[in-house]
Amino acid sequence: MAQKFEIEYIDNTTEEITITIFDSVQAEKYLRAHGLGTIQESSVQASAFMIYSNLRRNNRTAGKDFETWLQNVTNINLINDDDADNPLA
Repeated sequence: MAQKFEIEYIDNTTEEITITIFDSVQAEKYLRAHGLGTIQESSVQASAFMIYSNLRRNNRTAGKDFETWLQNVTNINLINDDDADNPLA
């Protein structure tokens, strides 16, 4: 199942995205290149970079680099779609 996230920004705006395998691979590359360990060891940073990768690929980062974009994020929430799969829940 694809992972969906809601991103909350310091200006109180939000947006939702769905992570792809490409985004996960980009996060692995980023962590490795910066000596930050594996996705399991740096799960928060990995999740943030997966989201950033998706947004950048879709031209939704306003040209900001990862660190600058991340400074504007207040929260990242995993959206649980379990109930959507089970309409009786």
